[in-house]
Amino acid sequence: MNHPVKECIQKLGLTHRAFVVLYNISWERFRSCLYGYTDSTPRAILNVMG
Repeated sequence: MNHPVKECIQKLGLTHRAFVVLYNISWERFRSCLYGYTDSTPRAILNVMG
């Protein structure tokens, strides 16, 4: 099973860096979500995925 954030980024055709810059998400927040350091996905990322 792929991580939903990774799938979203792949579908958009973006790099991780481009994703955080384009959608104004902090790099630390993005990494925490992507690598499982947080229990929930930040609202800013959910809005992009929505």
